[in-house]
Amino acid sequence: MNISPLSFGRIVKVNAPLEISEKIADIANSKKAHPLTRVTRGIFYDTSKGDVVAFNPTENKSVSYLFSGLDAQKAMDIKGEMIDECDKMCSYYHGEDDLVDAAFASASERAGKKLNELIASQKHISMMNVIPTNDGSDIKFIDLNA
Repeated sequence: MNISPLSFGRIVKVNAPLEISEKIADIANSKKAHPLTRVTRGIFYDTSKGDVVAFNPTENKSVSYLFSGLDAQKAMDIKGEMIDECDKMCSYYHGEDDLVDAAFASASERAGKKLNELIASQKHISMMNVIPTNDGSDIKFIDLNA
């Protein structure tokens, strides 16, 4: 009897910049083989509910987060709300660059706050350490502290 793990979503803190988390998300979501495909699919086994997505809602540039499953859907909803708000403000303040910039900054700040609230609502956040290749173009090793 095969039993698949039940998941309602997962958030993983990555001790690496957003660019590295985006590469991990690409590996987890990709149909192409990569040396770390098996590892990422073992961590993010709920990609059938949606793609793994990466965000950095904090001020810390060396930390980012990966969201999967229902948590990825929630994170993408937050991003969608921010984009909608930016579109409305761009139309409303058209031609007033200072006001548009301020509205974008405000929408981005609210989205970051909502993402941080989503992260804080989790009982357990796994932590991932990543070792990039020497030139930084790819990922050599992933260590998950579940």
